[in-house]
Amino acid sequence: MSSPGAVDGIHEQLTTFASLPVDALTLVAESLFEAPFLAHFAATNTACLAAAHDELRGALLAAVTVHLYVTPSAGPISDALVACPYFRLPADLVAIPPGAFRGCALTKLTLPATLTTLGDQAFQGSSLTELTIHAGSTLTTIGRCAFQNCVSLTEINLPASLTTISSGAFQGCSLIQLTLPAALTTLGSAAFQGNSSLKELSLPAALETIGHGAFQDCISLAKLEFPASLPVSRMAFIGCTALSPTALSPRPAALSLDVLSQPMHVPQSARG
Repeated sequence: MSSPGAVDGIHEQLTTFASLPVDALTLVAESLFEAPFLAHFAATNTACLAAAHDELRGALLAAVTVHLYVTPSAGPISDALVACPYFRLPADLVAIPPGAFRGCALTKLTLPATLTTLGDQAFQGSSLTELTIHAGSTLTTIGRCAFQNCVSLTEINLPASLTTISSGAFQGCSLIQLTLPAALTTLGSAAFQGNSSLKELSLPAALETIGHGAFQDCISLAKLEFPASLPVSRMAFIGCTALSPTALSPRPAALSLDVLSQPMHVPQSARG
């Protein structure tokens, strides 16, 4: 086994990772996680491996932090970073910039409790299958098309703090069930359009606005409950072929069987 001095020397070299540019950090992440290299490294010196992992955690977090805070317009975070076992978001993150994970191979993610805003197209077209939002979350706003076309996303636990779900936020996802938080006031156009496996829904009493096509083409939606005072758009549930006027509780005067079954053109702005 190497001497303590040797381990300290390696530790000092590894601490320089956090100051490297994002591209260099990505290269480090890709190299250190090649299986043959790790196996040889572990067999050579367990202490060095532990030190390297600690520093890699810091390096990855530094790379993510730089991308989210310093260069948010640089484009989506690279797949090499999110593929690393130690990938995580900063614990004090307040907002995820627009397009930060757009088209990313990320499959699982935990959002920090400090997060208040998900930017437009933040996870659009990503490979997300599991998104964890803690009960103490302060998230209030999900941006336009934030999860649009995340076709592998089948469930999401929306936090009690959420007040706004913007246009196209979950359009084209595969949600099976959905519970909208009691504090929700705004539901944008095409917000849940095309979630064909969604079967029932209850709209909260605080909801003030529900946009055109919000649940368009949710073809399995057969049960709907909402507050009587809610001004429901005549276009909100078009294409929900399993939803008949008799299934609405209470039934709004603006909705009819014809309105529920007619097609609707969704503006490009809601498609992303």
